[in-house]
Amino acid sequence: MEFGVVSWFDSVATLVMRGSIVLLVLVNGAFIVGVLRSGSRAFVDRWTPRVVLTDAALVLALVGAPIANVAVGLVGKGVALLTSAPAAALTPDAK
Repeated sequence: MEFGVVSWFDSVATLVMRGSIVLLVLVNGAFIVGVLRSGSRAFVDRWTPRVVLTDAALVLALVGAPIANVAVGLVGKGVALLTSAPAAALTPDAK
């Protein structure tokens, strides 16, 4: 069961990373096009904080997805180790 969850999370993390990269390029490309088409300082002043915040969120998702994927993999391996250990190894010797 845990390997199914780990493989599913691996595919989700890959999807999040790819989506973050695509959205990062699209958002910044749209902002550059908007700046070049308008040529207005007011446009830049109004949209720069929003674009920077969006970029920060996308970079956080881009960095956080692999870290979460590794964490879930380690938890999955730990659960697999605990469930496969014999019961005698987990109980103390009664003397």
